[in-house]
Amino acid sequence: YREFEEYIFNNYDIKLLGINRKYYHSKRVAILSKKIAENLNLSLHDVKLATTIGLLHDIARFFEYDLFGKFNSQHFDHGKYGVKLLKENDYIKKYNVSEEDLDDLYAAIYYHNKYVISRKYQNNKFCKIIRDADKIDIIYLVSIHQNMITASIENYIKILIKENVLKKKMLKLKVIKS
Repeated sequence: YREFEEYIFNNYDIKLLGINRKYYHSKRVAILSKKIAENLNLSLHDVKLATTIGLLHDIARFFEYDLFGKFNSQHFDHGKYGVKLLKENDYIKKYNVSEEDLDDLYAAIYYHNKYVISRKYQNNKFCKIIRDADKIDIIYLVSIHQNMITASIENYIKILIKENVLKKKMLKLKVIKS
């Protein structure tokens, strides 16, 4: 976590609400990714990789916020840009990710925000873990920041299960905002 914190605190203003929220979201998603990997009885190596992916999955969001002053810009693919950022100047090496794990890490970060995953990565455990961990935290954020009542949360979870889990699809942004 030290490298991630140095990157954020040296390059961004943590006092800005958007930066602050994304910083804590990244930390929570890392914890959720770790818990999911542990519950799947993955090896310690894979648990560590899942945790690192969780921490780094939104690394490009900080740059996006600086660039546009908001998130969810239709002109910025933060999954794609996150991979680019991690590859630049071998920045990923600061996180001690082995060469043989880079493909899994880059695929998980690239596809975590995509509606469709390429056939090559559809069964990749790290792609699945990060997408699940990210959505779990998004449910948490939506419930807090929009002051949803209990009935709305239950309805939201039913929609999430129906649209995402049962059909094995990524939840559409319009469903989250409705």
